[in-house]
Amino acid sequence: MNFKKNLFIIILFKCIYTGYACQCPLIKVNKEGLAKYNTIFQGQVVSVNQTQNFENIYFNVQQLFKGQVSKQFTISYKLNDPCKVSIQVGDTWLIYCNATAPQKGIFNFCSGSRKYYKITNEDFIESITRVSFQEEVDFLNKHFETTLLNSHEAVSKVNNSNTLPSALQTLILLGISGVLLIVINVIIKKV
Repeated sequence: MNFKKNLFIIILFKCIYTGYACQCPLIKVNKEGLAKYNTIFQGQVVSVNQTQNFENIYFNVQQLFKGQVSKQFTISYKLNDPCKVSIQVGDTWLIYCNATAPQKGIFNFCSGSRKYYKITNEDFIESITRVSFQEEVDFLNKHFETTLLNSHEAVSKVNNSNTLPSALQTLILLGISGVLLIVINVIIKKV
């Protein structure tokens, strides 16, 4: 009886903990799935730095598929993003983001952005979607107006982007989980 109770509590904690892990929806590479991003580009990382709450990634834009941005473009993301991956100087990325200015945009790792891997077996997105980095670039070339940038002049507009839950939303979820845990514990003690 005690074993069943402990097993149930362990499974419950596992389910609650899993709720906070990175869970990105699969982004379809089609015009509808990419409509929520005002900026799509392929670029190479030239530097990375951290501020108190954000990491800033500086790119040289190699190919612009959507939006109007400068040749040097910076994306920022929250350091506490549960889905963040390592971005290194020299990496080439296909970025889906929302520009907030001609030189800057907000980024989140669930956008479908992906790194170019020389060895395709290392590309986890390709293993899930069965679409290679080059096939995705070819799709973007076919369906979006492609521009290779030569100047720093640009215009942008701001769209909504995905955000992490607020502190209040996180506390509410933890409170509900705690209440459920107490109710389940009471029910188990009665059995």
